[in-house]
Amino acid sequence: MQNQCKGMTLAEIMVVISIIALAATFALPVIYQEQEYQDVASAINTAQQLATAIEYGRSIQQADLFDGTLNEFIVSHNSRIDRYMSTVDDDFTVVGRNPGSLFRVVVNQFSVYVSFSLTGSEYSDFNFPSARKEILVDEVDEEEVTTVRWTVGPSAGSGLAIAYGVNHYINAD
Repeated sequence: MQNQCKGMTLAEIMVVISIIALAATFALPVIYQEQEYQDVASAINTAQQLATAIEYGRSIQQADLFDGTLNEFIVSHNSRIDRYMSTVDDDFTVVGRNPGSLFRVVVNQFSVYVSFSLTGSEYSDFNFPSARKEILVDEVDEEEVTTVRWTVGPSAGSGLAIAYGVNHYINAD
């Protein structure tokens, strides 16, 4: 009886390896861009959480009019952060950076906005329904530098929680 098993030839093995390498060449940039997109989405979510916490503080008159970095906001509102806006100074990183210098906070009479910027044209295509996006192109040393800024307000779903908190604060003994 003769053995009917036939193995792969060297040429067939090389074709399979080439196909796998070619697929990886196209897949890796997509996977990397998806990871960057998820990082920016996480930063937008964090910015909304910060805006919501600060909006709660603003609505009970514990956050003053302000325009500056998150670090500056924490310093100027230090005595009120722990009591009314505790999530603002949590220890975390966003997009590999310290959120205190990444996020910019604007508190006016009627609302709160938190924004952040990232430099790189690869961020120009990142769109999020809950954020307003601005693309700024500057020329530095005869090269175009693209900066993308996203701005968010408090999350809409937390509006009821803010109203409940304000009501509780006003009616507390």
